[in-house]
Amino acid sequence: MNRLLSLKMLIPLGLLIGLAIGFLFSNLTPASTISIVSTPTPSLAPRPFVTMKSAFMVRLHFFRTRAPEVISVTRISGGRISILPSGENEIQMLDADEQVVYRQSFQVQYLYGDLPKPADQVTQIFVLPIIDGAHTIVVTTPQGKTRYEIPTP
Repeated sequence: MNRLLSLKMLIPLGLLIGLAIGFLFSNLTPASTISIVSTPTPSLAPRPFVTMKSAFMVRLHFFRTRAPEVISVTRISGGRISILPSGENEIQMLDADEQVVYRQSFQVQYLYGDLPKPADQVTQIFVLPIIDGAHTIVVTTPQGKTRYEIPTP
């Protein structure tokens, strides 16, 4: 009877340990590729999951057959950098010399609705850091590239 009870406890305990190890390893893999190319000091580098005093909210339309469109770029008070699964698309911020000061790769899912259905166009919103010297936002997809000049405040 004692052995049977021990065996009954070992199976759930083994499953629990396996789940804990799986959870730990799944958190070690990066969900997105973000790089701050150049900032004046490391303390100014935007960090994911930290609320910034101000940010850009960028609203984009993506199309299956043509380049994306920037719908709006709005300065917002308080925001967190968008963290998205890495992919073949990229959003960049360039300075006046066309040097990349921020970049993030991402995926576009051409689906919509509660029960996802295929779509030819989707809208996606990104929250980007406000970086001194950033002059242009560039969005690159396999369908094409779009540029947007950041308005001065």
